[in-house]
Amino acid sequence: PTMAPLLALATGLEKAHREGQDLEAFIRSFQDDLEEIVRRARQHLNGKALLATYSRSGTILAVLRALRPQKVLISEGRPAGEGWIMAREIAALGIPVVLYTDAALPGALEKADALLVGADAVVQDRVFYNKVGTLPLVLAARHFGVPVFVVAGKTKFLDEKSAQNLRVPDRPPEEIGPPAPGIEVINRYFEPVPLTLVSALISDIS
Repeated sequence: PTMAPLLALATGLEKAHREGQDLEAFIRSFQDDLEEIVRRARQHLNGKALLATYSRSGTILAVLRALRPQKVLISEGRPAGEGWIMAREIAALGIPVVLYTDAALPGALEKADALLVGADAVVQDRVFYNKVGTLPLVLAARHFGVPVFVVAGKTKFLDEKSAQNLRVPDRPPEEIGPPAPGIEVINRYFEPVPLTLVSALISDIS
């Protein structure tokens, strides 16, 4: 319910079917153009040697593969550990990685040349949704004067109607720790971040 490509694809397929469009052509047109995203990322990130990122994003991994920064800062991405997975994938490209705890990464941004984050959904020009913990990172980057770039292919963009179906459900509290009397555990994976806080949105949209 928080993954925009599924919502956008379902809405677009229904519209294409209703209007008698070629569904195969529609699906082909729906694919991310990674080459265009990488080209635009180069324009923003050329010469930036120390990049920071958060959680896991296949699109950002493709950008890092093309840019070959000197080092990447990332954190664990608890409780599911997406950051650990991403760190291993980046290291497999031969790019050095420094892995922090989630609490430590905001302070480490002082050393970074840029913060690069993905998006599970982008709603018009208002907000983007990403892994919980993105907002503190964006605010820390602004504090240190570090530019923030959101990388998202066109499949992540939702119109207002489709965005009404976005849901951010709570995950099982047991992922955080064992139940304890008198303690309410909130385990939410995604959060909205205002686009007014970022330096640029890098996408394949014309």
